[in-house]
Amino acid sequence: FLKMGVHQDEDNRTDIVRLLRFHSSAKKDGLTSLDEYVSRMKQDQKDLYYFVGKTVSEIEQHGVVQKIVEAGYEALYVLDPPFDKTMMYDIEKWQDLSLARLCDIQTVSISGVQQVETKS
Repeated sequence: FLKMGVHQDEDNRTDIVRLLRFHSSAKKDGLTSLDEYVSRMKQDQKDLYYFVGKTVSEIEQHGVVQKIVEAGYEALYVLDPPFDKTMMYDIEKWQDLSLARLCDIQTVSISGVQQVETKS
């Protein structure tokens, strides 16, 4: 129901998003919030990275996710593709940081990751 609220309730979207929890490359045994993710971000990081897939293991095997994680960046794993993809677009920004869907990025150019080509 929270995810539906993100999509339908613009007036309370920020409060609802604070309650959401995601699987993450940085937290193998639990879930994390967007605020926790931001607290762990590298100083030079400008976006929150996420990848939509059906399972954590499927996402972890994707080349661009592996490169991001190997470079020390965190990726959120979003596991309900049709609905979560829309929900993440609705969130769009968090704490003035853009949400970057890794499988939509053709080339990732960030510190430590040179021109990672995605293969969606």
